[in-house]
Amino acid sequence: MKYLLLFLSLQCFAYIPTVESLLSNSSNIDIHGYMVEANFKLINLESKSPFYFKMMTYKGNQSSAVQYTQVSFNEKGFGELNTTEVVKGRSLKNESRLTGLENVEKSVFYSILNMLMANNPHHIMKVFKENGASVAANSQLLNREKTGLMSQFRSYFSRLKGKSAASSNIRHPLKHRDEETRKRVNGVYFSNLYKSNDSVSIKKDGRDFIYLVKKGSLEFKVNSKRHMKKIKLDSRVGKIQADFKNYVLVNGSQEFPRRIIFNFAQAGSFALEIIKLNYTKSNQLSFTQKSSSFSTQANMSQVKPVILL
Repeated sequence: MKYLLLFLSLQCFAYIPTVESLLSNSSNIDIHGYMVEANFKLINLESKSPFYFKMMTYKGNQSSAVQYTQVSFNEKGFGELNTTEVVKGRSLKNESRLTGLENVEKSVFYSILNMLMANNPHHIMKVFKENGASVAANSQLLNREKTGLMSQFRSYFSRLKGKSAASSNIRHPLKHRDEETRKRVNGVYFSNLYKSNDSVSIKKDGRDFIYLVKKGSLEFKVNSKRHMKKIKLDSRVGKIQADFKNYVLVNGSQEFPRRIIFNFAQAGSFALEIIKLNYTKSNQLSFTQKSSSFSTQANMSQVKPVILL
């Protein structure tokens, strides 16, 4: 067992972040089996007019898709009487209303919401690739020799359970008679779980440091606390930038930026402020019932911002 513990501890010290791992916050929970509700205030920075909306997401225990419901309100009071529009979809990643050149800016906006609320990097990775950033997913960087050796260790300790290593004839994964084989396997043992890539660099930022990713049309910065600080994307329709301000602890457990400043080439500039964030254990039925509880009102006194679905 000491070999397995050493094997895992070495990964902590030798770990080099990948692009995909930097797009999720290791301090936040995995939302499998959780319903996430967030109330937002979206301010048009030119007209100064605010717009209030709720986003709800749910990811089943056995599912990779993040389902969503969006509820828009006429006024800041969140409640049934103020509901003006309900938008439901099965998955943001496969949402048809976020495809095509005319929806590039919307796809970036919602992929950032998905990244923060669902702690999910997959949608935003897809958006980056669609806009010219050749970022590699973790699955593409995985060291297959390393995972194979880890599997051998699991099998070894499983077979060794209840037996003495000295008296057992079960071969240890690192012990080989052939010297060349022994050297090669030891090299794999001390190697990183992910192959090195040139996408992530570490830069000094005052007394702190940041992880900097520059890949084609994409540049983003993440601080040492693994908080996203800035995203710049030279998209198919122009430059897009998002600046993440003042992370706070919401709901007693989740780190979330209090304010995000968006600058879009076509849609203009917006500030997104978090009003309320709640994570609750849930299931598919509860999420569906909650989504259906909002009623759509005929009167719409405000024009919905162009960046929203």
